[in-house]
Amino acid sequence: MGTSERRKREKERKEQEIIDAARELFFKKGYTATSMDEIAAKVELSKGAVYLQFPSKEEVYYAVVKGGMAIIRDDFLVAQKRGKGLAQLEAIGKAYIDFWTERSDYRRLMHENIGGTNPLESGPQGRAYAQLAGECNEIMVRSIKNGIEDGSIRPDIQPERFAFCLSSMTDGILARTESKGWSGRDDRFREEMLSYATQIMRDMASAGCVKK
Repeated sequence: MGTSERRKREKERKEQEIIDAARELFFKKGYTATSMDEIAAKVELSKGAVYLQFPSKEEVYYAVVKGGMAIIRDDFLVAQKRGKGLAQLEAIGKAYIDFWTERSDYRRLMHENIGGTNPLESGPQGRAYAQLAGECNEIMVRSIKNGIEDGSIRPDIQPERFAFCLSSMTDGILARTESKGWSGRDDRFREEMLSYATQIMRDMASAGCVKK
């Protein structure tokens, strides 16, 4: 192994150690309450050494949540293999909801307000996160188009707009029932609302379609 290869591997190792440490702290305390000093101390590096790997705290954040978005993308790809387009879309919705309900640490972190930072302007980690999010959206759009082609989804549905509305509706329910000001209704209520939203989606998407 040459010198340049060793340096590359060492850099990758340090980056991963920082990401792992930040993930643990972010999950435990939240993004805002965690400092770069704490992350540096956890990996036994100086803060300057951490900044050599990640130019900002926001980039560390996107490196962490990028892992969660990759899981969502992979789950969507599996869901997309289900039957006709409408079935694919329902499976994608279920995969998304399952991720948020089963991975509460990621849910809280990815819904946390980090100050309106645009991932595309953050740096390479932010751009990688945005790319994964875009891939997730494209999978949804493709499934809607599949449904239009196979007759399980209405032909007058606009795929990009419908995908945006579906994800926004789901995110809204999840975010509202996760907020600190939530009135204390239990998880069962959240599940009922998500199930109701899924039924609305199904009815809107398939209205007038002949089932085969």
